[in-house]
Amino acid sequence: MITSNHYRQAGFTLVEVQIALLILVMIMAALMGSLYLVSKTTNAVTAIEETHQDKRIISRFLKQQLSTALPLRALEGGDLSVIYQGDEQDIYFVGHLPEQVVASGPWLLHLYVKDKQLILDYRAIDLAISVKDNMAADYESVVLLSDVDEMTLR
Repeated sequence: MITSNHYRQAGFTLVEVQIALLILVMIMAALMGSLYLVSKTTNAVTAIEETHQDKRIISRFLKQQLSTALPLRALEGGDLSVIYQGDEQDIYFVGHLPEQVVASGPWLLHLYVKDKQLILDYRAIDLAISVKDNMAADYESVVLLSDVDEMTLR
């Protein structure tokens, strides 16, 4: 009678398990890398979209303000003169700001670019003083946009 001490056990060898784990780790690393890339791309697209939305809102606001600019007059050397002056980079005008921001009424507005920021200065207009004195008075300021290279008004 011949008996065999060699019998076959069911299961995987240690080498097979290690190779399977190595393949699994490589797949997980590739998935995590692509997930990171998707996350980074989504954040970049969201930031660009928010910037474009801000620009659209500011553009609408400025169109409204400039199209409804008031030709108010203030004393200038005893004569009334219109308050509306500026050039392509800098403009002073009289307009109304939204009531959610400030009390209603005419406001002297100054729009300009400084340190790569589009800035709107505003103050309640005083028709009893000269245009120069109105323009030289203290303003409240708000930054409308950042990263602005230049502004051209036409």
